[in-house]
Amino acid sequence: MYRYLKAAFLVRPRVPGLGALPVNVLSATVFLAMGFALPFLWPLGAGLIGAFCFVLASTPRFRRLVDALEQQRGSGAALAKRANLISSLDSEGRRRLAELMKRCGRVLDSHRRAGADNFSMQTTGEALDRLQWVYLKLLIARQMLAVRQDEIDGAQLRVEAASIEKELLSEKLSPSMRQSRQATLDLLNKRLESLATREQTSAEIDSDLRRVEAQVDVALDEATMSNSPSAINVNIELASQLMDASIYGNRGDTIADLDQTFGTSPQALQN
Repeated sequence: MYRYLKAAFLVRPRVPGLGALPVNVLSATVFLAMGFALPFLWPLGAGLIGAFCFVLASTPRFRRLVDALEQQRGSGAALAKRANLISSLDSEGRRRLAELMKRCGRVLDSHRRAGADNFSMQTTGEALDRLQWVYLKLLIARQMLAVRQDEIDGAQLRVEAASIEKELLSEKLSPSMRQSRQATLDLLNKRLESLATREQTSAEIDSDLRRVEAQVDVALDEATMSNSPSAINVNIELASQLMDASIYGNRGDTIADLDQTFGTSPQALQN
């Protein structure tokens, strides 16, 4: 209720010749100034303005308008965040996303030429947008993994691990030195396991990227060859695991927020 009352108090009706005026703010200012001379105007003004705001805020039409405006502002902020994510992609990522978006646009054009109704066009557009959002997330995850893998020299780690394993075969090592070298070997093996996991995840992400591209291509083929294109299938079972926000690095929180807006978590796609 508070946000409707606040919107009602700040309402700015358009007055001919004066434009949009914050009538309640102006009225409150007038009552406040005159109240110093006539104190009874303070409770009178507060009552009149409060009653007006309460009645307006209780109107279903006004509430729908407030909800629509808030949703519009939220959508604008989400699109801005999404644009920032796109700009953070490397040149190859931006090229691939731009190509996918171009093909999605062709799907919509084909549906429009086929005479699809407004509901069908909206449904198709939302489905394509979900696919583009998943594709963007995959590109970001792929890029973040590539950066992390570049920071690790797998060949050097394996050489170091093999050298320590050879040392541990020697009977000349003191117990304390043996314990220290074994601990170092354990850490190296953990890093190698982590590297192998990243390489596997990277391969899965590449597979998922091709899966989304193929899905859009199928939709484009069906749209161009049919007089009545069918609904687009977004039931994609991803091979990679994108539920963990840590895969996106410092962009994880932003992506988690936008997932709420676009409704495209992997679980949602598979339902």
